[in-house]
Amino acid sequence: MIALAMTIVYSVAVLLVGVLIKRRRAKDKTIRNFFVANGSMSLFAVTAMLFGDLIAASTTTGTAGTGYSTGFAALWGIWGSSFGCLVFSFCFCRFFFEIRKTGAITGPEAFGIRFNQKIRYLVLVFTLIPLFIVFSTQVTAASMYLSSMLGVEERVATAIVFVVFLAMALLGITGVAEMNKVHSFVLLFGLTFAALVCINHVGGPQVLVQELPSSYFNPFVKGVPTVMAQFLGGALGFSISVTSINIAYCAKSIKVAEQSHVIVAVLSALFAFAPMSIGLCAAVSLDDIRADNALYLMTGSVSPELAGLAVMVVFAAILSTA
Repeated sequence: MIALAMTIVYSVAVLLVGVLIKRRRAKDKTIRNFFVANGSMSLFAVTAMLFGDLIAASTTTGTAGTGYSTGFAALWGIWGSSFGCLVFSFCFCRFFFEIRKTGAITGPEAFGIRFNQKIRYLVLVFTLIPLFIVFSTQVTAASMYLSSMLGVEERVATAIVFVVFLAMALLGITGVAEMNKVHSFVLLFGLTFAALVCINHVGGPQVLVQELPSSYFNPFVKGVPTVMAQFLGGALGFSISVTSINIAYCAKSIKVAEQSHVIVAVLSALFAFAPMSIGLCAAVSLDDIRADNALYLMTGSVSPELAGLAVMVVFAAILSTA
């Protein structure tokens, strides 16, 4: 019940933040302002937007689950995306920043201007397909959590989640960025705090080292080819993401756009240790659980309030990515 109350209060509060920002800037109703904030966003805003997109629900629960089953190998998924941020910053960011002078506000438009309309439509198709897949997984993940906490049918929960997502989208990019400032704060500091509490609960880092097999502390335990495939897959997938392109259009300068990606690369690489550590703690103190439940069950074994914080973090990840 505590987790449910914390999640509802958090979701309503974040949505109100977006609505208030939207009403404050309601005078500018241009399409360009709605989608790219007229290219005026600060470093803080675009950094929060990118970090919130990179850290998804599957990232948090998945990293904790992999930490529970294999240990340090769980870091490679997030590290791959972090490296992708650097690739975009150094290789692609300036192209999209410069092409926005033509009036382009989407990635496919940029490719159409640089090449031709056939390329534009091809890029559009290959952009929309993964976006629809990611969006559907966020809706499913959110409705699953909501259904289990409220005790309602999953179809009803899905309808509620879809309405919330639609409301967020209609706030425009400025409202989304403001909400992601809150999401990013909760993700970064909330899960880090939860990880520290869990580590202290099991007896400290020395207990993890003593109780877990040495393979848990070998990031290459799955084999170098597997690790590199996972790392490069994450890097390539995020090296030219829709959010990165949007930030090149939204940022008030090329320096801001490039710096935001470098900052997020560092923050996300460090953040990866938080869910992974919770997974390690679960491996020490919990027996025979499903790996994808490690995050919630470990925090729940400490206190209901910490479990509520973990659920709130997962919702922050879902909302910020969606």
